[in-house]
Amino acid sequence: MRILAAALGALLISTSQPALALGGHEQGELAQTEAQQTEAPAAETQPAEAPQPDMQQAEMQQAEVTQGALAAVPQAGLPRDVKWTVFVELKYGTRLDLPSAVFATPDGSANRGVGRQFKTPDGRASLAVYSQSNDARDTPASYLRKNLMSARAALDYERLTPEFFAIAAVMGDSIYYSRCNFSHNAGRAIHCFDLKYPVQEKQSWDGIVTRMSRSLRPLHGG
Repeated sequence: MRILAAALGALLISTSQPALALGGHEQGELAQTEAQQTEAPAAETQPAEAPQPDMQQAEMQQAEVTQGALAAVPQAGLPRDVKWTVFVELKYGTRLDLPSAVFATPDGSANRGVGRQFKTPDGRASLAVYSQSNDARDTPASYLRKNLMSARAALDYERLTPEFFAIAAVMGDSIYYSRCNFSHNAGRAIHCFDLKYPVQEKQSWDGIVTRMSRSLRPLHGG
């Protein structure tokens, strides 16, 4: 399987057919959420002093200006309500939160493993969700060692644990992001999604990509 199509700049290769391009770059928020296996104790907070009336008025005026500026920022054509649903692939058992109003156009079967592809109505972003067998009993680390074509320095983001890997790259005007979770149950399946979206819309996509990444898991646990 190819994790990145050659025409889009391959990062990984594998053992079967070409797949949708992968990668992405939401490392700030995503790295923080994925890395939180242990959290530091919450810092103590103390009540702030009450602002003086003149200060209150100035702060309210500043807030109104800020809110107006934020309202003027375009939201990259994403719907206000992305309509989160749950996508399930039953053969190997993959579960993913899917923003169905964003990826509103089905785009056929996934090009590898078992799953589906979707795209935005204008085609500027695309998604593949799929599962595949892990007959080689690869771990995330061994899988990347076998299949990563480029030097790791070429990646804009890499997260590697005993349970999953997530890699990302900016190529041209697009962000490519891919995550695969590795099951330890009897099926030993690999559960993945590959995402491509415009780099200039990164800020608008950050929350969507983070939720999708955190939601990916085997349907039946393990």
